[in-house]
Amino acid sequence: MKKCVLALSVLALAAPRGKALVAVFTFLESHDWKGKTVIPFSAHEGSGMGRTQESLQKALPDATVLGGLAVRGTVAQNERTQAQQAVTE
Repeated sequence: MKKCVLALSVLALAAPRGKALVAVFTFLESHDWKGKTVIPFSAHEGSGMGRTQESLQKALPDATVLGGLAVRGTVAQNERTQAQQAVTE
């Protein structure tokens, strides 16, 4: 899987929460992301993207980190409009 992910030029990344945060950032910081584009997305309950974009930019200084998509978790499973709009933009 690592090879597949590193071969991508654009990576949609589920913004980690909780214990997954350390594992995801360890992976990101241990690989070369030069010239790659990262698009974070996250489900939340009011915090939006929080500091995700800033944290990713710090961890991936050679990558382009685009503004992410934050969808309120209470509506995420029933709401596709936000995701569909983000994909088409």
